[in-house]
Amino acid sequence: MAILEDIFEELKLLNKNLRVLNTELSTVDSSIVQEKVKEAPMPKEETAQLETIEEVKETSTDLTKDYILSVGKEFLKKADTSDKKEFRNKLNELGADKLSTIKEEHYEKIVDFMKARINA
Repeated sequence: MAILEDIFEELKLLNKNLRVLNTELSTVDSSIVQEKVKEAPMPKEETAQLETIEEVKETSTDLTKDYILSVGKEFLKKADTSDKKEFRNKLNELGADKLSTIKEEHYEKIVDFMKARINA
């Protein structure tokens, strides 16, 4: 019996909410109310365009440490073991034991090396 009383109380609240909603809708000018909302279509992003934009950014701005590390992550994902060994040798040649410790003057060399190995 208690469950039925709870359901009855909920129905009363719902009915009250509907009356309030109907009142609110009747006070709004019908010329303003739109039945359908028109949304602008989302622009399609093509990966080819993004890659060309990134290449333009690379050449137009200085190489940053964050960019070097992101290229390094991409390189490690795509490179095989022989490429990784050559990468380690290249780092040692440039006087660094890790990519994060490489000097700014060597950024361009290491990026060129990683890009060449990724694209090969």
